[in-house]
Amino acid sequence: MNYWKIIFTVFLTIILLSEGLGLSYGREVSFYLIILMPILLFLTDYISHEKVIFPFKITTLLFSFVLISIVSTFFSVDIQKSYQYLLFYISLILIFVQVFNHKEEVKKVIIKMLFILSVIFCSYSLLLLNLPEGLGFPMPDNGYQFVFSKFGSHNHLGDFLMLPLIISIYYLIKTNKKIYLLSLSFFTPFFILSYSRSAYLSLILTLVVMIFFLTNKFKISKITILLSFILILLASSFFFITVKEARKISIVKEANHFLFENLNLRWKNYDGQRLEYLNQAVSSIKEKPLFGLGPGNFIYASKEYGSKRAITHSSHNIFLDILTENGILAGVIFLTIIFLCLYLALRHQNLFSFLFIAQIINFQTDYTFTIYSFFLLFFVLVSVLYKE
Repeated sequence: MNYWKIIFTVFLTIILLSEGLGLSYGREVSFYLIILMPILLFLTDYISHEKVIFPFKITTLLFSFVLISIVSTFFSVDIQKSYQYLLFYISLILIFVQVFNHKEEVKKVIIKMLFILSVIFCSYSLLLLNLPEGLGFPMPDNGYQFVFSKFGSHNHLGDFLMLPLIISIYYLIKTNKKIYLLSLSFFTPFFILSYSRSAYLSLILTLVVMIFFLTNKFKISKITILLSFILILLASSFFFITVKEARKISIVKEANHFLFENLNLRWKNYDGQRLEYLNQAVSSIKEKPLFGLGPGNFIYASKEYGSKRAITHSSHNIFLDILTENGILAGVIFLTIIFLCLYLALRHQNLFSFLFIAQIINFQTDYTFTIYSFFLLFFVLVSVLYKE
């Protein structure tokens, strides 16, 4: 019996479900499970007398990033929050090393897990929107989940669903098996109606890159090209015509009909205040360039340099967050890590290459990297991709 595989699968599933479903204290549960996860994985390897290899290049870069983050934490404006993020970074690195040493086990479970979790998130999201009022069903109390549009105009369900959609298109190109048409037809409506422009952009660009690189590798059928084109066209259309704005949606039953309440429709702001967040980040970086404000403290830059209507916990761009919170030195190291992985992704052109590309594009325009479980998933997928 493969105990490592069981522990990994159980932990990753619970972490993604707890936070992803927006359960009460689910975000806190995910955080502490991520801290505990590498301890148990290393302990399992130790008991099984498994040799653990630390890939030299990337672990050197990752631990250099952590060392600078330690200094940044020392000068942090909120040391407690930065300390928590520091533990989070270290845990992610250790999980990365573990997955690197158990790639084959992870490959056997991760794709199935993504499909199963996607079905669960879609079903739960649909359930939340169709429950009559007064049943006392717990609604998510924050925006760090994949099932409900708690703040703003979009649902992060779309950001998660871009992964199974990319997997479906990839295997449709590679195997031409019609079963992947079923997953495409199931997930696409949920993806489109999530109204997440970041998800649309990530999927569009990734599909373009995927088709460009895989044309010479596989004989792509006309139906696959047509479906990819339709998916790109749909995402592009909704990117521009989205008018949904819902602070909270409640559905009540009157005369055997379900009616939407508190649904405010309007055109989205063309940049979603991203330029405002950019200005906040740049102003803060100029003020504290070397070690930043401390990990997890972007909100202090937002309060200092932004208007009251544009206070945010994240710039919605992973590089700006790192530069603002951890400083320029940490930012340069992090950029080096990403470019190294991007080089490997474009060189190997496998499924995990395109999943990495999709997530890193997504992290340029949304705060999904601050969802603990989603950022953990990013490290898991990158670790499977990474070769040295």
